[in-house]
Amino acid sequence: SELLTIARGIISKKVSLNLNDIVNEYLQSGEYVKTFRFHPDVKIVNNLADDLLPINCSKIHIYKLLLNLVSNAMESIDGKGTVTITSDNVYLDAPLIGYDDVSIGEYVYLQIKDSGIGMTKADIQHIFEPFYTKKQMGRSGTGLGLSVVWNVIQDHKGYINVKSSEEGTTFEVYFPVTRQSIEDATAKENISNCKSNGEFILIIDDS
Repeated sequence: SELLTIARGIISKKVSLNLNDIVNEYLQSGEYVKTFRFHPDVKIVNNLADDLLPINCSKIHIYKLLLNLVSNAMESIDGKGTVTITSDNVYLDAPLIGYDDVSIGEYVYLQIKDSGIGMTKADIQHIFEPFYTKKQMGRSGTGLGLSVVWNVIQDHKGYINVKSSEEGTTFEVYFPVTRQSIEDATAKENISNCKSNGEFILIIDDS
């Protein structure tokens, strides 16, 4: 599935969602529990804005982006440390010049900040390339994580900025705000759409 996410030309259905809901879902998931098992001394700190505006997104792909950024942050910490997840509404009235130049506009901002060992400038130049990894084999999946992050951001017409020092690394992601109302994911589909047109289902038991 990582390769499919990287492959260009894949059309993903996008709906209006609250990014915080995806963050909270990830932090209660089996994937997070598995990652945390390798890093029990890493503390996760949430700093999520209460009034976050919606973004037009593919939930599964934003989930993959979040999973990869958080696991990457935890991997960078040797022993005790902190990973801080921040969300906010941001309006840029001038372009932001950084790793990826961010245009003027209104965005939902996602920041993943770790207290790890940081990255060199050489590493930062290559981190979004497929299979470029300095992580421990056996713990870190396919080596495609940050390539997935890059492609998800491009597919959502967003931006990313990367800052790193000896005190840790910060990934800043900017998603364009949408004014469409948030879809109720728990809304039940009209029962008329579930009714058959008189078809039969044939079940064969060969036991």
